[in-house]
Amino acid sequence: MVDSHCPVKGNEASYSGDMFHFDLHRNGFYTIADKGLGRLNVTFRMVACNHEGNIIVKTKQSVSEYYFGFVVMNHVLGLRKVYYSFDKNIWTGLERQGDYNEWRINRVSSLPFYLQFESISGEKVMTQIDEIKSNYSYDTGIQFSVPKDIYFDVNTLKEISGPKKEDCCKLNDAFTNIYDEGQFLGEWKDTSSADRDIEYTSGCNQGSSKCIRVNFTNWSVFQFFNRIEPETKRYKSIEFYMKTENECNNCLNIKIGDKNSTKINTNAAGT
Repeated sequence: MVDSHCPVKGNEASYSGDMFHFDLHRNGFYTIADKGLGRLNVTFRMVACNHEGNIIVKTKQSVSEYYFGFVVMNHVLGLRKVYYSFDKNIWTGLERQGDYNEWRINRVSSLPFYLQFESISGEKVMTQIDEIKSNYSYDTGIQFSVPKDIYFDVNTLKEISGPKKEDCCKLNDAFTNIYDEGQFLGEWKDTSSADRDIEYTSGCNQGSSKCIRVNFTNWSVFQFFNRIEPETKRYKSIEFYMKTENECNNCLNIKIGDKNSTKINTNAAGT
């Protein structure tokens, strides 16, 4: 179950690019990947949760008639909105606290009062709260129904005509774009021991808007890598182009992964 988005602050390098990022609980992550990776690319689709039983309302510590803070749990569909009422006629919408299913009523003027939950499918269900208890789990006695043949966009949670096929579109990933605006993107890291200008834009290969200028002196190394292996079936090749200011014989040593290094010549400088 995905319960929160990947936090951005302090994690900008991993969060860059146009990927959709989210956290997985540890047991979920260990099910699909080696725990030593820490991060990985996945394809995913949204399905209803398989919770058994009813929606649970769990109150926070020190709730009272002046503050009723609670978390909504065990709903089988995404939660769009929560409302409350004291007479079941006038309903007031609550604001989600942060990115979580945490909600708050500033004052409970009478008991019982009522909570109404709206799913992303538009269904609304209601429960009654008879007393205020701190750190208590209320079994609401209600649950959303899972609609058939209705699909939702993962980013907007709005209804769409059909599910996206995993083979229909290009998957945004952390490997295709290596760097931009002076920053290496996604899973790409730069651990070079050479002087380089990563915003160099003059004389790049045709079709490229940016290239990296490196000053190789005293056995310098320009090295970039990613620590998570991309799915090789999704890539036909890795292409890179080099141009030197001077001619040399066996002066550049190219090594990719664990492959044996290859010495190359630059018999035509500037091409």
